[in-house]
Amino acid sequence: MASAINTICKVLAQPADSVPAYVPSLRALLAGAHPHVAGVSVTRWRNARSDLNRAFKSIGLITAPAWHLPMDAGWEPMAELLELAVDRSGLRRFGRFCTQIALTPRCVGDETVGRYLADLQENRLSKTPERAVKDLIRLWNGLAHEHPELSLPHLASRSVKRSYVLPWSALPDDLHMDMQRFRERSLNPDWFEDEGTRSAVRLATADQRDRMLRRLASAEVLAGVDPATLLSLAQVCSPANLRRGLEFMMGRNDGKPNKQLFEMAMLAQTVARHWAGLPDGELETIGKWVRKFRPARRGMT
Repeated sequence: MASAINTICKVLAQPADSVPAYVPSLRALLAGAHPHVAGVSVTRWRNARSDLNRAFKSIGLITAPAWHLPMDAGWEPMAELLELAVDRSGLRRFGRFCTQIALTPRCVGDETVGRYLADLQENRLSKTPERAVKDLIRLWNGLAHEHPELSLPHLASRSVKRSYVLPWSALPDDLHMDMQRFRERSLNPDWFEDEGTRSAVRLATADQRDRMLRRLASAEVLAGVDPATLLSLAQVCSPANLRRGLEFMMGRNDGKPNKQLFEMAMLAQTVARHWAGLPDGELETIGKWVRKFRPARRGMT
């Protein structure tokens, strides 16, 4: 376990006394870690995370389920009905949690699932507690449908989306109209006009730009920009508003830039230069941000 802590700190490039021994914060740090950069293999990294979880349990930093206690007799037959070992393991983990709070499978409800998710978030270093719970609900409802003799209650599905994007109807009509003009010009460039690029983009690219610019405008509004002032793409991509939107997005990523932030800044630079016609000084500011946010590594995330 001590070796695991040293490995974790090596990958995070931080001394041990700087790494928070608090599961939610540590989960966010581990999610952004790149063990291969530090020469740590996938297997070693997986074992280190597991041993770190054991270390937290051994000194009481997290509440561990009583693994030595047998599950309620109703859980194991359910687990054996699942084909995949990973699914059986997930259901048994939930079964042990329910056994601790004295719940049989037939007594499980949506409130139980909420308590289980809270326990995963506070006491487990699993990468994606929300995804684990969503998969559990899928398995559970599948068993309830395929094996009515179990008399399992149906569980409500849970969304793992954290979307903040506003619909165009919640943004100024003038901005939406300017976006539509930009989209049309991107798909059908006019070779005799100065504004717009001279090469047509694909339909998929135009759709993606539409989504990204709506996301950017939404982020700016949620960051405190008065939506009534966002009447054109020029105002959305102005450095003052653009910075507030990018800071909002960065805040959703633990205050660090990522590939999405780089792509958003690069699109704003394209719009500012080829459509909005922003002054050279403002274009230079946006260009600096694009260079700063450019990912060091290329390829798939």
